[in-house]
Amino acid sequence: ADRHALEAEEAIYFRREAWKELYDTYEKLIDVAAGDEELADTYARMARVSSEALHDEGRAVDLWNKVLDIRSEDQLALGAMAELHVRRERWDELVETLERQVAVAASDGEQIVLYKRLGRVWAEKLGRERSALDAWLCADRIDPADLETLRALAELYRSLQSWDELSQTLRRIIEVGQEQGQLDEDQVIELYAELGRLEGDVLGRVDEAVDAWRAVLAIDASDFRAMAALEGLFTREARWEEAAAAARAAADR
Repeated sequence: ADRHALEAEEAIYFRREAWKELYDTYEKLIDVAAGDEELADTYARMARVSSEALHDEGRAVDLWNKVLDIRSEDQLALGAMAELHVRRERWDELVETLERQVAVAASDGEQIVLYKRLGRVWAEKLGRERSALDAWLCADRIDPADLETLRALAELYRSLQSWDELSQTLRRIIEVGQEQGQLDEDQVIELYAELGRLEGDVLGRVDEAVDAWRAVLAIDASDFRAMAALEGLFTREARWEEAAAAARAAADR
C-alpha cells in the first residue's frame, strides 16, 4: 500500500469517525512505518482508537505495551495504561503500572501524587495495609509537611495498632496543621484528646498523657473530659495533691 494513500485514508476516516476503518488503516501503516518512533506513534493511535472509540480495552492495553516495548518507560503510555486498569478494575496491574510511573516521574511533586495514589489503591482496593503504609511513607519522606499524607498515615497506624507511630504522627499533624493554619481549635482539641487517651490508656506514658490533656485545657479550660482524665491519671499514680486540684477545678466549673 502506498504510504501517502494510507495517510489520506487516515484523514478521511478520522473526519467521518469511521473508527473500524481507521484502525484497519493504522494496521497497514504499521507495515510502512519509517523507524521505531513512527511505529510507536502508530501503536499509540491504535491504542487510543481501541479504548475510546471501539471500547476494546484489553486490546488497548496490549497496544500500549507495544509502545512501551519501543519507548521503554513512556509517561504518556504508562498514564493511559493506568487509566485502562482503573476502568477494568485490574488493581494488581494498576499497582505495577503506578510503580513504573514513580520510577520515571520527572519531579518530587509527581512522585508524591503517584505514591498517594498507590497508597489508596493498596488500602482501598487490595486491602493490603502494610503495602499502603510503605507507599504513604515514601510520600512522607519526600514532603514531611503534607497534612494529607500525615492523616493517611495516622489512619493506617490506628488500623494496624501501631500505637507508638500513631503518637508521633498525631504530634506531627498538630504541629504541621497549626503551622499551615489548616486546623481549627476544635480539631486541635480532638487531636490532643486522642493523644491523651493513647498515651494514658494504651502506651501507659503518664507524663505525656498529662501534657496532652493540659494542652486541651490550655485551649478550652472547661473541657470536662480533660479534667476527668487528669484526675484519673493523678489518682492512678497516687499524685494526690494534683488529683485533688484537678477534682477542684472540675467542681468549680
